[in-house]
Amino acid sequence: MKYKTIIPNNMSMAAAKEENFLFVDKTRYIDWLENDSRTNAAIFLRPRRFGKTFFIILLKSYYDRALKQHFDRNFAGTWIGSHKTSKASSYFCLDLDFSDVSSQPGDVCESFIFSLASSLKRFSWSYPLLEIPVEKLEPGLYQKSAVKPRASARGYKAPNRGYSGFQCIV
Repeated sequence: MKYKTIIPNNMSMAAAKEENFLFVDKTRYIDWLENDSRTNAAIFLRPRRFGKTFFIILLKSYYDRALKQHFDRNFAGTWIGSHKTSKASSYFCLDLDFSDVSSQPGDVCESFIFSLASSLKRFSWSYPLLEIPVEKLEPGLYQKSAVKPRASARGYKAPNRGYSGFQCIV
């Protein structure tokens, strides 16, 4: 008997199918989220290694306009592949991955801005027809100009927690 491996974190739908990883078809939940969930904001609370990240990747693969040409390959043999909804491949999707944001108080703001700028840059590459000027999304532009001392231009002063941190002004 040949065993299949569980899908590693952050693997795309296409890669998971090509590598023949274990795939539990949860695509029926896409239709449920659209039509029956009675909520505008879904919250996924599951223990570690229960597929939360992969389900978000699955949703992105389903809704992202940039992945429309891969739809049939990604969802062949799944429930949603034969029950496609009208919202499939119809949204611009922005990936926000803050796993690389530093937990060090002095580095949080700068690493957050860098991470956000990187996400916006990837977004502009995914949708070239939007003609988003990539040169304006260079992380270097955000690193120093967006980091201000604690007192902001809006008069907000962050509480002093014993370190000389920064406040992000975006």
